[in-house]
Amino acid sequence: MKSIGQVLNQLATTPIDIDVPFPAAMGPCSQDCPKCGGFGWVRTNLPIGHPQFGRLTICPNGDLLRLPNSERYGLTLDEARRLDWSAVLDRGDILKAVQAIQAALQQRYGWVYLWGDFGQGKTLALKIAIAQTLRDRQFAAYVRMTAMVENLRAAFDAQDPSAEAERRLEWWTDLPVLAIDEVDRLRQTAYAAEQQFLLLDRRYEQALRQRSVTLLAANTAPDQLPGYLADRILDGRFAIVRLTGASARLGMDWESLD
Repeated sequence: MKSIGQVLNQLATTPIDIDVPFPAAMGPCSQDCPKCGGFGWVRTNLPIGHPQFGRLTICPNGDLLRLPNSERYGLTLDEARRLDWSAVLDRGDILKAVQAIQAALQQRYGWVYLWGDFGQGKTLALKIAIAQTLRDRQFAAYVRMTAMVENLRAAFDAQDPSAEAERRLEWWTDLPVLAIDEVDRLRQTAYAAEQQFLLLDRRYEQALRQRSVTLLAANTAPDQLPGYLADRILDGRFAIVRLTGASARLGMDWESLD
């Protein structure tokens, strides 16, 4: 039988690629925390039926970025600590995208689909959303669609490929906030198409139950996507923002690293 520490490590802190157990001293909170005693997780009294009923949550004094392998959230540690909405310039339609993302994050459920030409700030907006969510002590991740499918495909190298594939799919499915970039750049092999459908269909159902936020970005109009995905994005309950204008990369200069 697994110890409670092993179970919590698997449920709350399992990396995408490998299992890295950690002692309480390396958890998401300090050892002398008066709320959790250094354990890093607390239980909240909630009514039966609440989505978080019976689950441990990160300590109010905790910091998800203290966890081992925090890069599995798709951002560098610097990005996760530094990026905020002040980095978004008031140009084109990007502020409409920011407002749509912030609204979804505030209500804690829904989809937002950003689309338009290159250089409109879509990726930046997704990364800021994830950085802000992590700093608010909610699990979240930024990923490109191709990278996510490759992560799922890597399950074939495991001792039990079927179980590992389902574990990985559940990890992506259960994230409270997931930002998927370049949704339309996936090479549509039979396997890739199946995994894309499974993940997005599960997250769509979660959004309808008001349990998660999914942020999507692409260069393609939603009605040009595969039928099942277009149908979900265009169902009238989610935000769609088209970004237009000249690329923000035109005329960019080197930034000082000091």
